[in-house]
Amino acid sequence: MADGAGYTTLTRVIPIDFFVGMIKDAIKKLIHTYGHKDCGLRHKELCDEIKKIIFDNKKIVFQHMDPPSKKEWSTKWDKQRNGIFNKLFQDEGFVNMCYPFKMGSSYVYHRFRDRH
Repeated sequence: MADGAGYTTLTRVIPIDFFVGMIKDAIKKLIHTYGHKDCGLRHKELCDEIKKIIFDNKKIVFQHMDPPSKKEWSTKWDKQRNGIFNKLFQDEGFVNMCYPFKMGSSYVYHRFRDRH
């Protein structure tokens, strides 16, 4: 707040909901591309693609923010990200394995397979 006047100095923070709106449809499309109700998801590929979408859209959003606003936005995003992805995956009938990325035995197997 600006000297207790009731006004914020972070006027360039873009709401997280706006960002989610930017990425939501693309992520749902990826979930359907990499997932099948009976077989599950190809998590490694899906998570890599989601990371690309987030990175590309963050660059767009960050162009309109000053450094303090970027820091504030990143803090909010880090706090809300897991819940947002849990809901997105659940709405599509899958379990969120991307945020936080859960390294199970299949992950170790896929990493081993990818190396050889």
